[in-house]
Amino acid sequence: MAKNSGHCINYSLGEDVKSKINVALSNELRKKYGIRAMPLCRGDMVEFAGGTRKGEGGKVVVVDHKTGKVIIDGVSIAKSDGKQSEFPVDHSKLVITRIDGSRKERMEGLRIKTEARHLKFEEPAPIEPEKPAEEVAPLEGNPSDAATETAPDSKESEGILQEEALQQEDKAEQAENQTMDSEDTENEGEANDQQD
Repeated sequence: MAKNSGHCINYSLGEDVKSKINVALSNELRKKYGIRAMPLCRGDMVEFAGGTRKGEGGKVVVVDHKTGKVIIDGVSIAKSDGKQSEFPVDHSKLVITRIDGSRKERMEGLRIKTEARHLKFEEPAPIEPEKPAEEVAPLEGNPSDAATETAPDSKESEGILQEEALQQEDKAEQAENQTMDSEDTENEGEANDQQD
């Protein structure tokens, strides 16, 4: 077989391995760049185009060019023993929602294609890794731990403070009622003693 530069087979990897896995772009990216699809790379953000998982997605972790499968961060399947396992997805079920702009050669090719369609090229920002959510430690405990605790959101802290204030008011009212009740019983006892 003759080596054709436009052919989709990469001869250095073997004839059964495709060189690129093209994936459709979302409608927003199609309008922005003027192209329908582009090769999928690790770091792109994708989501399911249809099916029961439509709208789910995440960051591409692995692209397997031999099988055409993609592994996405956050997309897993439950095994029979209850553990979660990576879920390889066929590339044809995906849509690119955000392009990773960290590779210069890829961005240069995208710029050329966009400008050829008489559109203004806006380089996408590199996708930053997501930071894990900080857990809020309970407020009870040692005073030395209080310095290392992280503060909750301002709305949450306002709600917590309001709840605590209401609880303190309720306790104060209950204490007042108890003292008033005890005073009333004492006054009644004194009045009965005076009548006798």
